[in-house]
Parts: sequence; C-alpha cells; structure tokens
Amino acid sequence: MSKATSARADNQTLPTLLRLFADLKFSWISSVRPDGRPHSVPICHAFERGIIYMLTPPGSVKVANIRANPNVQVAGYLEDPEAGLIFDGRAELAPGRRLELSPLFEAKYGWNLAEEDVHTQVLVITPTRLVAWGRYGEGRWTEKEIRKVVME
Repeated sequence: MSKATSARADNQTLPTLLRLFADLKFSWISSVRPDGRPHSVPICHAFERGIIYMLTPPGSVKVANIRANPNVQVAGYLEDPEAGLIFDGRAELAPGRRLELSPLFEAKYGWNLAEEDVHTQVLVITPTRLVAWGRYGEGRWTEKEIRKVVME
C-alpha cells in the first residue's frame, strides 16, 4: 500500500490536516499573472467549513491576477518544510463579505475588520484539491472529500 493510500485509509488524517491549516498564522497564496508568470506572497487566512478566506488591498497584484484567472494555490508549512500542504482552488473576489468575516479574523488575529482601511478586498477560495506530506499524513484529497469532512 502506498503512503498516499495508507493516509487516506486513516480517517483522522484529513481532519487533522485541515485543523492544523486552520490554526496556521500565515500561508502562501500563489496566483498567475496575465503573462503566465507566478506570483506568490505570504498572507493571513481564516478557514471555516472548507473555505479559505483572505484579505488584501484591492489594488494588489493578486487581485489583478485573480480577476484574469481565478485558479490559485494556497500552501502552508506545518512547523517545517517537511510537513506541509498545498490546496489548489478557485478564488473569487467578495468585498461585501468583509464585515461578515470580521469575527473569524478577530478571534484568530485580534483584527477588527470594521476598522481596517487597507486590506478591504476579501478573497474567498474554494479548495478543489489538497496535497499533503510529512509527519501528519500524506495524500491527495478532492474537493468532494474535503467538503465531506468539514460538513461532518
């Protein structure tokens, strides 16, 4: 049995990875510039019910990239580069959701979004695939598998 298969067989691997990701203070988002070059930056995130939320300035490079191409990757290291995960996902711009998400960012970062005047663009990222490796488990999971775990 491969490591990926054995990780999938463990019913706690995916929930553990998702919980660890939710607790990370920072992750990296990668988007694609219109000319095809990648753009990666560290960013704060909140994770709830299988959706990744981020805030950024409306004029940022990542916002321009997402307008042209909503495909992104979000990566997190679970303590070190030998224990990480990468989500593939679709990003959408949702500036109207900022105040609705304020409790998530207040609880995690002490960040009152009602007082925020720079990072006002909300990114809503729906994971379509997760790849993970390292001491917390290895494997690949689909959007459907991620959704099933977060809805339980």
